[in-house]
Amino acid sequence: MKLRLYKLQSNINSTVDNNIELNTTANLPFSPLSLSVITNSTGSGAILIPHISNGKVVKVTILNGGSNYDDTDIKINLIGGTSSDGTGAVFEPVLDLITGSITNVVIKNEGSGYSSYKLIIGTELIEYTQISSNYIRGCIRGSGNTIPESHTTIDYVIYNSIIW
Repeated sequence: MKLRLYKLQSNINSTVDNNIELNTTANLPFSPLSLSVITNSTGSGAILIPHISNGKVVKVTILNGGSNYDDTDIKINLIGGTSSDGTGAVFEPVLDLITGSITNVVIKNEGSGYSSYKLIIGTELIEYTQISSNYIRGCIRGSGNTIPESHTTIDYVIYNSIIW
């Protein structure tokens, strides 16, 4: 059995859904998928994180909206992974017309078949998409009909590759 135990590095409340810090993310699987902003303008710098649940993109977190994007030619693509990593997601960026920064991403089609991974903290199931340093990103709290809860650094974070 591939049971792995981790610890939270800081307390989290029930609404934190991105950048949950663990003591380590060694040996945790993660999705190679990321969101890429395609443009012919001088826009740059946007960092977008997909949140995937049950194979569908259900939310996009904007870590950095970038700047100088032109609303006439901007496109967001889900890239990375293989052909078996899902298809069909369609996104529409919303821009601040003064700064050219992405302020929101509307999901026009959630797609299907995308990869996410699961952890348990207490009685809560959390799906995540990415890892950055010791942080899990793109989290869906309260997955599988569990209830999002606050957690402390004394709580264990459990990954079990046999169950998922």
